[in-house]
Amino acid sequence: MFPRLKTRIVAANCRCPSPRRGIATIWVLASMPVILTLLVMLVDSGNLWVARAELKNALDSAALSAAKTWGEGGSTLQSRLDAQDAFNTNTILGTQYSLSTVEGSCVNGNPSPSATAEILLGRITDGGGGFSFNCDATANCAVPGVESFAVRTRKTISVPSVASSFLGLSINPYQITSQSFARYVCSNGPPQLVHVNTYTCACP
Repeated sequence: MFPRLKTRIVAANCRCPSPRRGIATIWVLASMPVILTLLVMLVDSGNLWVARAELKNALDSAALSAAKTWGEGGSTLQSRLDAQDAFNTNTILGTQYSLSTVEGSCVNGNPSPSATAEILLGRITDGGGGFSFNCDATANCAVPGVESFAVRTRKTISVPSVASSFLGLSINPYQITSQSFARYVCSNGPPQLVHVNTYTCACP
């Protein structure tokens, strides 16, 4: 009796899985690698931004400290040690790094080991078109125009990807480099951070 009505009631009560729900599940699973990759890139970008800012702040502190020590009569070695101490008071992404204080045999009393040294001593001059740094020259308080003791600090560090730290994937770390220049003008302290337009260093 009433077979059509019975069929309709059964069909209405049937909770069969929807084909659309299955397709949505497949799309979610297929997009997971893309979502994870985007998340890793977002976290890595944030970490790199913070690392660059913290590295620059540490190098600024080191350059200012060394310039003050050298400009006020300290030795080149003591200037480097003070730069290292100032740098070490900062951490980068929670990790402490150090600057090399190795000295070399550059001319004019600036014993830097090479042009790529992490702490370079020299002289800064202002030619009107911007500041020039020369690691082969030394400031002279008795000569107008060359009274600026100068220090350049530079550091390259490795920042691991979050994919390596938390996911165990083999991904090469990012490399970031930053540098700072500071000068100390004779009898006109305190030391100042400056932007250098011209860089000269013939140290071996």
